[in-house]
Amino acid sequence: MADQLGLPHITWRLLRHWGATRMVEGHVPVKAAQERLGHSRPDILLKFYAHVLDASADAAAESLSGQLSGGMRAVEAAQNAAV
Repeated sequence: MADQLGLPHITWRLLRHWGATRMVEGHVPVKAAQERLGHSRPDILLKFYAHVLDASADAAAESLSGQLSGGMRAVEAAQNAAV
């Protein structure tokens, strides 16, 4: 079917990994994703999809850093206005 649609070679394994990655990126609880995939333990899911979590951690750090920087600018502005 993929050939008829002009799609690249798609396997069940590829679809499984895509689905698991989407669950991790979508912040589905690890326990729920682990059960959906049929893994016996959550650490198996984390072991194979840690790269997705690493990217999410980087995004979270950047977001928090930006919020803290913005908050510090507001504090500095308030201090300058009081002077």
